[in-house]
Amino acid sequence: MSHVDHIWLPNTYIVKHGSLKDPLVDMSLRVYRNGTIVHILRRGISINCQGNLKIFPFDNPKCPFAIESVALEENEMQLHWANESPLATASSLQSFNAYLIHQDIGECGDLFTWRGQFSCLHILLVFTRDKNYYFSSVFVPGIILVTSAFISFWLDKNVVPARVMIGVTTMLSFCTTTNNFRSSLPVVSNLTALNLWDGVCMFFIYSSLLEFVIVNYLYRKPATSESESFLCCKCKKVNDEKEEEAAETSRFAWIRPSNCNPRNLSPKELSFKIENIAKIVFPTLFAVFVIFYFIIFAGIMPHNKDNWIIQPSTNTQGAMTVL
Repeated sequence: MSHVDHIWLPNTYIVKHGSLKDPLVDMSLRVYRNGTIVHILRRGISINCQGNLKIFPFDNPKCPFAIESVALEENEMQLHWANESPLATASSLQSFNAYLIHQDIGECGDLFTWRGQFSCLHILLVFTRDKNYYFSSVFVPGIILVTSAFISFWLDKNVVPARVMIGVTTMLSFCTTTNNFRSSLPVVSNLTALNLWDGVCMFFIYSSLLEFVIVNYLYRKPATSESESFLCCKCKKVNDEKEEEAAETSRFAWIRPSNCNPRNLSPKELSFKIENIAKIVFPTLFAVFVIFYFIIFAGIMPHNKDNWIIQPSTNTQGAMTVL
């Protein structure tokens, strides 16, 4: 290894990296009879990766960096990728939070370097996040808390403390779970997928509590005069024989409006009606939201082109124009 100091080595550096660690002790040097020299040196780097926060945590973090010559121009030194397996991953490496799913190599462009007269090679590593962590800490607890709030629809209206406790407890638990998870995230405003999930879940939890307040008020409200009572229409058949005759004479007799006898609907009856509707509408709407949410954010949007390549930012394009 003492011959390394007497051999010319290309002066290169890594472009667009997070932090470059000092060279490790492990290295190798091979000199062949035809004059070819193979020098291997291990370097450790921490790469700054780019993610699409609009669909986080279903995005694919992209980690780009480049290797470029420092002092020698392209006519003096050229960097090339090996023809066979230029990038290789060790089979013993294990990933716990992200997995490499795509890699791209080539010569640098304007996205990686602004020094066009120097030889440069770029590397793009695309990872996918481990979704199990986010499902266990965000989505599954959210579904459990929202459906727990719907349990109050099947409790008796007279059990006021239990229903209020369910509504308030689920709301506080959801806020606590959300704040604990977001405390480890950067303070940004474009977390579209997470903001939508938290907003809709909070809406359903709060709406279930508000529904009980309205139902409880109507249930305990005494009946008043007919002018203040609610009206509904209960349809009844008036004359079966006339309907049969109309059906025989006209194919479109069923379009005729049926006769309805209006009657007064007391607030107590209205509370039962609202409760029965809520038992069906709330769970159905939430189930539809969950299905479309995962279809769009977890199934469709991660396959867009901008999740697999580096897109130039407007600031970068403006700086290049000025230069």
